[in-house]
Amino acid sequence: MASTLLRRVQMIELDILKEVDRICRRHHIEYFLDAGTALGAVRHGGFIPWDDDIDIGMLRRDYERFLSVARTELGSEYFLQNYQTDGAPIMFSKVHRNDTTFVEFRLRNLPIAKGVFIDIFPYDYLPADEAAAWAHIKHCADLYRKFQYRLIKDRTLRPDGSLGWYAKALLRRITHWAHLRYDPAKLVAQMDQAFEAYPESPLVTCHSYGGGYLFRVQDMLPAKPMTFEGENFLGPNDPHAFLSELYGDYMTLPPKHQRTGHGPYRLAVGLDDEDSLDY
Repeated sequence: MASTLLRRVQMIELDILKEVDRICRRHHIEYFLDAGTALGAVRHGGFIPWDDDIDIGMLRRDYERFLSVARTELGSEYFLQNYQTDGAPIMFSKVHRNDTTFVEFRLRNLPIAKGVFIDIFPYDYLPADEAAAWAHIKHCADLYRKFQYRLIKDRTLRPDGSLGWYAKALLRRITHWAHLRYDPAKLVAQMDQAFEAYPESPLVTCHSYGGGYLFRVQDMLPAKPMTFEGENFLGPNDPHAFLSELYGDYMTLPPKHQRTGHGPYRLAVGLDDEDSLDY
């Protein structure tokens, strides 16, 4: 049952990706398979076996174009989620399937959409000088951290019964309370201004990753055909350079104890025993 459940989640996400790909191709919006999805395509020919999400990336200009058409192009079975549409504590977007439930532990008490989803990440230009680029990445990461501390009071990981987990959960609550003085709308305005501060350059990053990564545009664009689960999508222009920046030795499998997905708090995808979340 466990493997059937995970595979059902993956196939729903694949259907969402197909719909997003359809919209992008129709409107000539360039995207690329991102993060673990690109890694899965290269290393496994599809999903990383234990993964339960799909990520795609776009330059900011394409991301904004996608947002402008997605609300009318997406069918009624989908919901486009970001801070502007339902107050989700994210600076990227998700496309949810409305007839499903996928509740992340840290978001379980927030009044936002909670269906099976894929992530759509905007990439922004940086200063052409690498030292200045890293300084800007840190500044933006600090803003994003304040935003998430303000809106999310829970840890990402589900309780494991240890005293250490509860100590860290309490620390997260205290940090959240300390950030209540910040106005989320003002933080979003500051992030919008900071994320989009620089004109076109050879360097980009995804600020929603929270810092730590600097990419060259030429490694991602122009996007190239990439096969994922037997379907044709678009991937990074130089997958090796892109994945090396993200993961280092990306072809080596992680230790078994690290082979985990998001581990949803609650899940409903139309299967018996679907709330048994231990894939």
